[in-house]
Order: sequence, then structure tokens, then C-alpha cells
Amino acid sequence: MNVPEKLRHCWETVGQIRPLVYHVTNFVAASFQADICLALGASPVMSPSEKEAPELVRVADSVLINIGTPTESSIKTIHAAMRTAGVTGKPVVLDPVGYGSTEKRTSLVDDIMRRYAVSIIKGNASEIALMAGCQGTTRGVDATGTCRADTAAFKLAQKYGTIAIATGRTNYVSDGNRVFEIHGGSDMMERITAGGCGVGSIIAAILGSSGDVLASAIAGLLAMDIAAEKALEAGPGSFKVSLIDHLYGLSRTGLGDLEGRLSLQDRIVG
Repeated sequence: MNVPEKLRHCWETVGQIRPLVYHVTNFVAASFQADICLALGASPVMSPSEKEAPELVRVADSVLINIGTPTESSIKTIHAAMRTAGVTGKPVVLDPVGYGSTEKRTSLVDDIMRRYAVSIIKGNASEIALMAGCQGTTRGVDATGTCRADTAAFKLAQKYGTIAIATGRTNYVSDGNRVFEIHGGSDMMERITAGGCGVGSIIAAILGSSGDVLASAIAGLLAMDIAAEKALEAGPGSFKVSLIDHLYGLSRTGLGDLEGRLSLQDRIVG
């Protein structure tokens, strides 16, 4: 099976397996993330309860941790979920929203990475750069930075022995040995709330059904890019609705021709 075939296969497993994706996420994005999961054929469960976390992790196929609105309660839930994921071996996608913007967010993510195993880290270029120890700046939960995104993903993947994703105009995925570039998407993604959070849900759904960590990361980014290109762009509101519709369409038709969308860097980044 070649790479495009493998990616298409991983995508198709979501509709076949209908994975249960447990979200510990932020209240801004939760509804959009749940809608996306349902559009793909996955089953989302969104619970902020610390007491429910161990039970939900045990029955879930994958876990998504998103720190977008950290509270004392949600932090306790995150730790309860991560502890159980470690015991049960459930795959975890971490979205370090706003890493570096406040001490609370930064210390939370650092604590997670120090104590638990994370399958995939997905953040914007500056969040990933800061986690990797590169130069970058954050402004609220949005980010800018001067560190090369491909370098940041490569270094972060090596640092933690995980898959690292740096999103932006071009998306980069690294396993610590290679860096993949994913091309495509729409500038309208910058005009909607929770677009990046939604990508995390897509990746977690694919990971829960396929079990292939690297392929899930790449396929999830490709799916969002393709859907974004197809979505109507009359404005941010209609775009967001159309995006869900086209993700649903891709769940029925498959990812299609991936030529020109994915490339493997032929050099060592640094």
C-alpha cells in the first residue's frame, strides 16, 4: 500500500469503525468539534467531569485534550483523563492552545508532557516553536513567530518521541526523523473560531479508528484542507457551516486525488 492509499484507507476507517472520541476541550470550540465528529461518522463525547474521566477514557477509542479554556476544574479533569489513558494505552491528541501566552497554560502543558505519554501534539507554528524551545511569540491564543515551523515540528517530535504538527499556511508533520509538508486549505480558516480545534477532533477520530499515529495526523490535515477549499466563502458564517457539510461529503466519497498535496522534505531541518 503506497502513501496516498494508506492515507485514504485511514480516513475511510472512521466511517467503518465509528470511533468514540472523548474530548476534554474548551467551551468555545466544543459544539463545533462535536459537529465535525458526527459529520465524519465518529461519536463524540464531551464531558468536563473529573469523576467521569476515567470511565470515559476506558470506553473511548481515542482522547483529545484541548487546553483552550483552562480552569481549576478542567485541569483536574485533564489529569484524571491522562492518568487513565496511560494505564489503558489509549491514544491521546494534545492541543496546547495558547501555550506561552500565560504561565498557567505553559505550566499545564509542560506538566502534561513531563508526566504522561502523548501520541500527537497539534498546535500552531508558534505554540510548537515555543514547546520545542525555538523562538516565537503568542498574542492571546493566536500566535506569530520567527522560528521555522518545519524545524519546530522536527525538534518537538524528537524532544518528546511523539508526532508533532505545526499548522499554518503550510502544515508540517514530523515523527522526529522526517518532516512532511501538507499543502492546501483556505485563508477563510483564519476568520472562524475553533478551526484548529476542529482539526484536532478530525485527527483524534482517525487515530481512534485506524491506530496509525503518523497517517492519522497527515490524513486529518488533508481532510480539513480539502473541505476548506470546497466550502462556500460568502463569509465566515456560511463558510463554517459549509465546512461541516464538505467534511461529511468527504466521509462519503473519500479523500480523492492527493497529488501535489503532500511532500516529504529531502533534507534535515535545522
